[in-house]
Formats: sequence, structure tokens, C-alpha cells
Amino acid sequence: MSTRKYINIRVMELRERGSFMRYAVVIEKGKYYYGAYVPDLPECSAVGKTVEETRELIYNSISNHLGGLEEEGNSFPSPKTICEYVEIN
Repeated sequence: MSTRKYINIRVMELRERGSFMRYAVVIEKGKYYYGAYVPDLPECSAVGKTVEETRELIYNSISNHLGGLEEEGNSFPSPKTICEYVEIN
């Protein structure tokens, strides 16, 4: 099963339980690669050659981290990051 499919299934399960969470993911273009991180999950980061690869890798990182927390009986951290875009004319 692909990581994205697993995450989508987990999201549906969390929504059914009323505990859906949404985490901000930042993807930045570096000199040679793209990097991604999750401000509310500092353990999660990824680097890839393309945006698509980086997105898949950060999904893997999030899935592995949250899966580990779940296996240990820990709750997921509450998201606190607020994302906004500022338009400048």
C-alpha cells in the first residue's frame, strides 16, 4: 500500500473518531534540491530532487512518526502552526 493511500485511510479513521488533525508542511526550493519540514512535528523532514519526490518523502516521514507515536500509545501533537499567504502588488 502506498504511503499516501495509508495516510488517506488514517485520516478517514481519525475523522470518524472526531479527532482529525491537519499539519502544515513547508516545501522549499534549495540550490540543488527541495526540502520539506513540518513545523508542528520537528522530527519530520525530507529532501528530494523534485517537489513530487519531496512531497512523497515528507508523507512517509509523517506516517512513520505518527505510526510510531500510535504504537507507543502516545497521542498525536496538536497542530499549532497557522499558514497564510501575503499578496504584494
